[in-house]
Amino acid sequence: AEVTPGEEAVLTSPAAPIVLLAMHSGAAVAASVAPGHRHLGVMLPPTPLHLLLFDEVVARGIGALVMTSGNVADEPICIGNDDALEHLRGIADRWLLHDRPIARRADDSVLQVTAHGMLHVRRSRGYAPAPLPVAAPSGGAVLAVGGDLKNTVCLLKDGLAFLSPHVGELDDLTTRAFFMETVDGLCGLLEATPVAIAYDEHPGYTGAQWARREAERRGIVGCGVQHHHAHLAAVMAEHRLPGPCLGLILDGTGYGSDGGIWGGELLVGDFVQCERVGSLEPMPLPGGDAAIRAPWRITVSYLWRAGLLGDDPRRAVAQLATDWPALARWPVAGVLEMLERDVNSPATSSCGRLFDAVAAMAGIGHETAYEAQAAMEFMALTDEAAVAAAAPFPGVLDELRRRKSGPATPCLELPTALVVRGAADMIQAGAKVAEVSAAFHRALADLLAEAVVLVHADRPDLPVVLGGGVFLNAILAAAITERLERCGISAHLPRVVSPGDGGLSLGQAMVAAHRLATKAN
Repeated sequence: AEVTPGEEAVLTSPAAPIVLLAMHSGAAVAASVAPGHRHLGVMLPPTPLHLLLFDEVVARGIGALVMTSGNVADEPICIGNDDALEHLRGIADRWLLHDRPIARRADDSVLQVTAHGMLHVRRSRGYAPAPLPVAAPSGGAVLAVGGDLKNTVCLLKDGLAFLSPHVGELDDLTTRAFFMETVDGLCGLLEATPVAIAYDEHPGYTGAQWARREAERRGIVGCGVQHHHAHLAAVMAEHRLPGPCLGLILDGTGYGSDGGIWGGELLVGDFVQCERVGSLEPMPLPGGDAAIRAPWRITVSYLWRAGLLGDDPRRAVAQLATDWPALARWPVAGVLEMLERDVNSPATSSCGRLFDAVAAMAGIGHETAYEAQAAMEFMALTDEAAVAAAAPFPGVLDELRRRKSGPATPCLELPTALVVRGAADMIQAGAKVAEVSAAFHRALADLLAEAVVLVHADRPDLPVVLGGGVFLNAILAAAITERLERCGISAHLPRVVSPGDGGLSLGQAMVAAHRLATKAN
């Protein structure tokens, strides 16, 4: 891999994280290690045991090892000999056991070093639970339990925020047990008894359900925090911004305050409340969560909503067979019928789903094996130089400005359908997939940055913050921040905490603490 001085400094730091490095062309790494990606996760030996292992492999003429976590997918890592022998049987062929017990699970931290600073993809071993100083009101300790994806727990105490190591996805019983272990361990380590528990407002989240029950059991305050408000608050907390701030929050899925599926939002808020002032134009999500695992569904939906398939489902099936043969091999008739009848097709403003739609339209990731696969593989086809050189999609910014200058509305809708139409026109004209990726990143960055500029013009004194998991896309993040800087707006990105759901618990804790203080006053 290619290693810059900044990346070398992080690689060799005491935290010893995994760092995402640009892969050399022709690198001697099997294609199955990171298929569809331009970067490899690289780490140096982080413990004496790893150093001893490398003494052996180097003696045999081997320069690197391909490694993975000691766990079954979606389960916590194994930390005991018996635990590993039972759960990893059938995966590992040989065992290196130890007589020294492991007290706490801690996944490896994953970072990316960009020209604009450091991005925590996953903040865990080496960084957590190191405290983060925050401007929190005085009072008792506040516990926040994050979301159900990329879960972390945060304990706020005496002006310090302690984020736990990465827990994972709470859809598995063993991970839920690890979640409980993490809550108890953090409170025990810090000798804290929370006076409030904060959680995501999503009614179906496992962590939120536990938090509501636990708050009632303990007789303490339970505080639900809207998903994207928590993202906003997390960035504000890191940069010690008191608010109000204007936030551009981009992610895959978050439960909106109106009960909808949000994910491409412009918010104005502080640590107590926030207001939605803009969003990506809502698009239908046929099948709900099923569409996330099958992005071809999202593509069909967005083509339909953009007016590229007409308004008759039967004719649309025939048109897909003619214009989009790769999509037509899927059972599109049922999806089109759902869309026409508006059945099981909730509207979403998700930026992540927009990425999925255009990626699958271009032939990337019709079905996915892991979260954000289509979007990441689509991003890997381009770079910052190609995005800067790409031509803009026609009419997108003009339509945005027309909507902003029209009759005042509580929420400015960004013309998502025109972005879909622009990508579709390129693909139909025979453009290469890499060209489509570059142009899409350019169009989306132009649209989002211009939306921030237009909304900020009405609130020129507000600091601007950027958050949500889509900002792990370093190419898009750089393009948006550069456009804002050209307009005289300096945006704050998360650097110490992950912009994704791993930072939710920090924002939740800060919102709960400020609401408690406001109520007390």
